[in-house]
Amino acid sequence: MSRPCHESFCILQKWQGLGRPGLDANDDVTRRTLERYNGIGNAAIEYGYELLGVYRVFEKYHRMLRER
Repeated sequence: MSRPCHESFCILQKWQGLGRPGLDANDDVTRRTLERYNGIGNAAIEYGYELLGVYRVFEKYHRMLRER
């Protein structure tokens, strides 16, 4: 079941060629999504890389729960 996307965020994602965020996105798309959600510039880029590691940890355990 897909969740609605905040309109302005979805427009930004589409404009940047990222598409809608989802579980089938690769790490680069996920990182860029996290980056853009948190702003623009070098600080947002660095934060996107930092958050990707946290996302991987959460996704590892959430995937196991979804597959039950």
